[in-house]
Amino acid sequence: MKRIFFFLLLLSSFSLAQNAGNTGTQTVSKQVWSSISSAQRSTVVQNIGQAAHYITYCSSSNAAFSFDVEESPDGTTWIPFSPVVTQLNSKSNCGLIVACGYFNNITLNGGPTAGTLSAWYSASTGPGTCYSPGSATSGQSALPLCDQVSFVTLAGNASATAILPAPATANIYYCGGWTISLTGAVSTGLNGISVQFGNSTCSSTSGVVWELILTPSSPLDIAVPAPVDKLPLANAAGSTLCASLNGPGTTGVTAYVSYKYATF
Repeated sequence: MKRIFFFLLLLSSFSLAQNAGNTGTQTVSKQVWSSISSAQRSTVVQNIGQAAHYITYCSSSNAAFSFDVEESPDGTTWIPFSPVVTQLNSKSNCGLIVACGYFNNITLNGGPTAGTLSAWYSASTGPGTCYSPGSATSGQSALPLCDQVSFVTLAGNASATAILPAPATANIYYCGGWTISLTGAVSTGLNGISVQFGNSTCSSTSGVVWELILTPSSPLDIAVPAPVDKLPLANAAGSTLCASLNGPGTTGVTAYVSYKYATF
């Protein structure tokens, strides 16, 4: 009996001597850009085991800018591991990027074309989300919420119509979710519905966003779930979203179109 007790005591002492390492969550945080006014590479952050990376950025005037987050194994060759960021939350002139992965060196690359831009980097070794917060009309949300719906009527073989005017005070995300109802079948020939950017009256358009070809056998009710994923429309000239029902075979046909979007 004494031998068993001694064995258990000895085993307990070995268990206490084992070292499981540092299992706590480690975080880092630092400013990497301070009111920069031109494109450049930010301060390089040395990764010490962080897997979840968060970049908060703010513009002085909601001016145009673009940048991405890049990593490097040697501090010389840089590889982007985030999308190129070009959009702000116009209510605060700030935004957030979330990226994931273990990397030796991390930096931001890019900058503003007007005004100034500041950015802060923070990271954690603990569990964290790898998805950036979405934006909806009421602000940021866990998922993108296209909570606004609008309608437009398109006359066949006529001029383009503004379906989403350039916003005066906010950014708009067009999220897809188009529903198209035709009053009749189109005739033969090259016909379709196209969406383009244009001026405020859509008298001048350019850059086809998406196009749907129509034939005599096309259904009268058409659902287009997401032809474009979160198309950003900035408050700028030429950013009105215009649509038209094109082709001689659409004469006398009317299209009723609904679409979803969010403002923020």
